[in-house]
Amino acid sequence: MNFITLLNNINKNELIDKLNLAIALTAGLMAWAFPYRSFLIAFAVLGPLHYLTELHWIRSKAYFTASSGWKWFAAIGAILIALPRALYGIAKWMDIKVLDWIPWLGLFSQYTDVLIFSGIAVAVILVLRPPKASANWFILSALLIAISLQSFENYHFIVGLLLPTIIHVYIFTLAFMLYGSLQSSSKWGFATFGLVLMIPFALLFAPINAPVHELQDTVKDTWLQSGFHVLNTGLRAILGISDGTTFFFYEQAEIKMQSVISFAYIYHYLNWFSKTTIIQWHQQITAKSGPLLAVVWFMLMGLFAVNYTLGFSVALIFSFAHVLFEFPVNIHSFKGIYESIRLRLRSS
Repeated sequence: MNFITLLNNINKNELIDKLNLAIALTAGLMAWAFPYRSFLIAFAVLGPLHYLTELHWIRSKAYFTASSGWKWFAAIGAILIALPRALYGIAKWMDIKVLDWIPWLGLFSQYTDVLIFSGIAVAVILVLRPPKASANWFILSALLIAISLQSFENYHFIVGLLLPTIIHVYIFTLAFMLYGSLQSSSKWGFATFGLVLMIPFALLFAPINAPVHELQDTVKDTWLQSGFHVLNTGLRAILGISDGTTFFFYEQAEIKMQSVISFAYIYHYLNWFSKTTIIQWHQQITAKSGPLLAVVWFMLMGLFAVNYTLGFSVALIFSFAHVLFEFPVNIHSFKGIYESIRLRLRSS
């Protein structure tokens, strides 16, 4: 089954479309009621299971590319991108200075965003399949642009932080949903798409009860050590809500922004698990791969339970792997949206 055939099945089942709408509402309520706790639990429990099952599914579909080299590029790239971040987290857990341990790590970590940027460029080429000469020039240009932008802080914020996080879990999920709805013309699919689009705005303007969100010191320490506050402060800076240099757990702006982030992540995870009867990723799990996936999942959850920062650091490798391996799927989605809209305009 190729990618187009696969997506043609999306949103054709009215029951699943209605379920997704209910999931969106549930994720929004959870994020509004418990913005910090719901995120921490979802990231530690649903996150690893999502990474593992999606990676397994993408592998079973030949990575959605005709290139045998993509899997090596994505795998090695994910390790190189995640390694500095993982080592920093592990070193923090061990209470050692990682730069004294690995002196070159600081310099190396500054260039990992080049791999993410290049990964998108390679995925575009693999999906669009331009002439070889044009493809080579495109990739070379992308690499030079990525290197030349190294001195710009906004480049690192967008490529190194937003792309693997909120763009991946929210924008790419919306694109996948929209293409499926365009293919099926499902009113429930479009309704869910519109709802997922509107919920973040509703969360930003919804009233909050700050005392409900009071956290134990250990939870706040875990939050800060894992660096989850960085995305919150960065998004508030983009929207002009703050200057991006401060973070306070109980300020309304921080709570509301975290509600938006938590919704994006929770819905992203739950939406994936609701697709079992549509894209049937669960059918690719065999008697051999199933137990292995379960063991790795429980191992990662165990690390989160022992020390959240440690679990987060190890899970980053799987997280970045699933982000990179999904790039061809994301490009297919945007290509499909463009072609579907163009076809509708021509026939109107």
